[in-house]
Amino acid sequence: MKMMAAADNALKNAKAERTGYFFEYMNAALMSAISIEAITNSSGAELFKDWDHFDAMRPMGKILLIADKLGIEIDWEQEPWAAIPWLINLRNEFAHSKPKLIEFEKEMSKKEYERTLKEMPTSKLEGQMTLQVAERAVRTTKNLLIAFANALPEEQRFGFLSDSWNGSASPLINQGQQAVDGNPH
Repeated sequence: MKMMAAADNALKNAKAERTGYFFEYMNAALMSAISIEAITNSSGAELFKDWDHFDAMRPMGKILLIADKLGIEIDWEQEPWAAIPWLINLRNEFAHSKPKLIEFEKEMSKKEYERTLKEMPTSKLEGQMTLQVAERAVRTTKNLLIAFANALPEEQRFGFLSDSWNGSASPLINQGQQAVDGNPH
């Protein structure tokens, strides 16, 4: 799934501390959270003929429905299950956040003050973004995907553990013209 690849890439950039790596923490967590619903929708579409009827269901409901159908026993005290509600809530906090004035008072030296002028203030939510949060988010999503994929019948697993595509193409040419290879067709 492309979103999971984006989360992996963001985590890699965060670990390398590339410019803007703080934002990569958010990217990894958000792409992972969005991937949870993509995983449930992909799994559900494989398992239920009329999955479209479940589309409006909340992600937690979808997870419970799919786990039940696959015979997966969920232990909400163990990973990855313990992290799923947290990750869904994190996504909701970002998606529904409102602008907030960030204020603080602190006595500081002139040197500290000058350094502070160059720092970006963060909201409470942004302050939660760390490398550990990004790692947990990516790990949770991967483990959910693996749990569902391993429980699916083998013939329904295609595309769950890797992104792939296939196809063919050939140039359109008019009769009498030469193809790219120089041969008339």
